Amino acid sequence: MLRIGLIGAGGIVQKTHAIGYRALGADYQVTALAYPSEFNQSLAGEQFGVQKEHRYADYRNMLSSIDLDVVVIATASSSRGSNDRCS
Repeated sequence: MLRIGLIGAGGIVQKTHAIGYRALGADYQVTALAYPSEFNQSLAGEQFGVQKEHRYADYRNMLSSIDLDVVVIATASSSRGSNDRCS
């Protein structure tokens, strides 16, 4: 199983990405997510089944705290500069 970490948990992730991840089946699992809004962390975390201890406000904490096979940067294009430099 490939472990996916999401940077971003806004509406696009919750509505569009969720469909795609479900279609991938059991070979892929969203195991961590990072988003500054606790509200969206909670919504997306519940939707994807991410354990509370693997929901982060800062993507750098996520990247240093959990082993991931894939990291998806799913933030608004206006905020991608700093995220892209870390990838």
